Amino acid sequence: MLREGWCLSTTTMLHELLDTTRLYMTSRMRMFNNSTQQDHSSCTKVECYANQVDEKTYETKHTQQCQGCGHITVDAEKVAAILRQGQIPLVAIVESSSLHPDTQLEFVTDRPYVALSHAWAQGLGNAHTNSLPECQLSKIKGMFSQLPPTASAPNSSKLAIWVDTLRIPVADSLKDVRKLAITRLATTYQEAEHVLVLETGLMSSTRSASRIEKCSRLLSSAWLRRLWTYQEALLSKNGNHGDKLQIQFSDGAIHFENLLRSHHSLCHSEKAAQTLFMALPLTGNTSSRLSTLTRTLQYRTTSKHEDETICLTSVLGHDVHKITAAKTDERMAIFYSFIDCVPRNMIFRTFPASKLLGTVGRRNHLQQSRSIATAHSLEALRDENGVYVDLVTLEFCSITPPTWPVWHFVMTDGKQHWSLSPAESKAGRNEEEWKKITMEWAAFDKSVVEAVRGAVILNEDRVTGLRTLVSILREEGETRFCRFLALARVFVLTTTLGRV
Repeated sequence: MLREGWCLSTTTMLHELLDTTRLYMTSRMRMFNNSTQQDHSSCTKVECYANQVDEKTYETKHTQQCQGCGHITVDAEKVAAILRQGQIPLVAIVESSSLHPDTQLEFVTDRPYVALSHAWAQGLGNAHTNSLPECQLSKIKGMFSQLPPTASAPNSSKLAIWVDTLRIPVADSLKDVRKLAITRLATTYQEAEHVLVLETGLMSSTRSASRIEKCSRLLSSAWLRRLWTYQEALLSKNGNHGDKLQIQFSDGAIHFENLLRSHHSLCHSEKAAQTLFMALPLTGNTSSRLSTLTRTLQYRTTSKHEDETICLTSVLGHDVHKITAAKTDERMAIFYSFIDCVPRNMIFRTFPASKLLGTVGRRNHLQQSRSIATAHSLEALRDENGVYVDLVTLEFCSITPPTWPVWHFVMTDGKQHWSLSPAESKAGRNEEEWKKITMEWAAFDKSVVEAVRGAVILNEDRVTGLRTLVSILREEGETRFCRFLALARVFVLTTTLGRV
C-alpha cells in the first residue's frame, strides 16, 4: 500500500481496524485521494501531513471537467452584517437560462439549507477570499436535486447552501466576525436540513458499489481523518431535524445510517466503521463522553493546533466564546475547566503530543495512542487543583542514580527495593525512533533526580504495567497534591514479592 502511494498514518489505522482479508481488499481499491493527487512521503504513523493546509500556498481547485472558469465572490461585509445580527448567512445558487448560463449567488437567511462538510486539502476551501469557482458551485447545485425531500424543503432544488469557504470571513479586518461565525457552527449544522459530505475518494465510487466497498472507502477517506469534519458530523446528529448526514457518491448521496446499517453482517470493515462512528451522538456524563471522544479522535487531526480546543469544546456542548477569546496557550486549560470528572486511568495513558499546561493534572489527550475506557466507578473528580484519584502509591525514601543506560533507578520505600525505568518500549519502532527515545531518557532521569519528594502511583491495570511518577508538592490532611513528572515502569527487586 505504501508503494502505491497510500498514507502511512492511514495504513497504520487500517492495520489496527481491519482483518487481513478486508485489508487486502481495501488495498486493491483505486483510491483517488491516496494515489495520484497527494504526496504522503512525509506522513508519520500518527499524522497525515498531506491533508494539512498551508494557507500561504493553498489553491482552490476546479472540477476535473472544467475548461477554465472564474470565481464567484460573496460580499464579506454583507456576511459580517448578517452574522452581527445573529442570523446564519446563506446563499442560493441561481443558474440563469441557457442563453446566459452564468451561475449567480443570492444572499438569503430564511430558507432551508444544506451545510457542506469537506476536507480543505481536497481543494474546496479558499484561504484568501470568500469565493469558489463557478464550476464547483454548479456541481454542488446538481447534487442538491438528488437529496431526499424534507418537511421544510419538499423541493430540494430550492435549498440554500452554507459552506465555510463562503460564509466564514477570511479578511484580516474581519477577524472578530470570523470568531463569531466559528462560535455559531454548532447552531449552523444543527439547523441544516442536510449535512452533505463531499470527499474526492468517496465521489470516485458509486451508490451501487457493495456496502463493504463503500465502508472501506469511508474508512480510508480524508474526510474521516479531519477533526473539523468530526465536529460537523456529530453536530448533524443533534439538530432539530434529526439525523441528516448524507454521504455523496458520484451518482448521488446515501444516508449515513443506511450506509452503516448491517443487522446480520459480520464483515470486519463494516464493524470497524460502526466502531469509529459509535460516538454519534455523544451520550452519558462528561467522563463517559470524554472517553468516547478519545476513541474517535485518535485518528483525526487539524491543520491548526489552536483549533483542537474549539472543536472539542463545541462537541461537548460548552461555551466556545471563552475559547476563541483566549490566547492559544491558554485554551486547553480553559477546555479542561469545563470538565468536572475524567476517566481515572487517564493519568496512566501515553500521549504522543503530551505536555503539561502549567496547571496541575492537565494534559493534552487529543492524539493519544489508545482510547481511554471508563466506568462510573472509575471516574476521577477534577477541580482547579487537578484530578483526584485514590490509588495505591509508593513514596520512596531514597533513590540510587542509574549506572547503565538501559538500567535506570533503584529506589526504596524503607522496606523494599524497586527498579524504576521509563515507560517507552522498543516494540514496533524502527532504529531511528528508538534512538530518539533513548536520548529522551535523560529527561526522565532529570525528572526523577529533581523529585525532592518522589512517589509512584500504581495502576490497577496490571497488563500495561504503566505507573505514574509524581513529585509530592504538599499535603492537606490525608490528601497529597502531586505534580506529574513521567510515565514509568516499576519492578520489585525481591524474589518474594514478584513483579508488580
